[in-house]
Amino acid sequence: MNKFEPITVKLEGVNLVEASAGTGKTYSIGLLVLRLLIEKKYKIKEILMVTFTNEAVAELASRIRSFIQQGIKVAEGDNNQEEPIVAIINKYKDNETLNLLKVALSELDEASIQTIHSFCQE
Repeated sequence: MNKFEPITVKLEGVNLVEASAGTGKTYSIGLLVLRLLIEKKYKIKEILMVTFTNEAVAELASRIRSFIQQGIKVAEGDNNQEEPIVAIINKYKDNETLNLLKVALSELDEASIQTIHSFCQE
């Protein structure tokens, strides 16, 4: 089986990230969200993220906030951030990228990060 690479996987169709606990699912999803914001220019509220528990929802929201904040720093010239984030941002670094990230950060409370149960109830 091929190793899942969140930095290079195609952003088309459906991406299902399924793995055992502690394997980096939340990290991978955070990188995918960052790429969707920058490469596809999606608004944060257009991205659906579904996980199992309320704790996982909170962790994912926190991770995405951190990645967007790091992305802003990289877009402003600070490359002393996590390497995958630096690679993603530097590939597309311009004023538009910086603006997209700032808007995403300001709209993060509108993100659709849900448990499976809450998603199905909607």
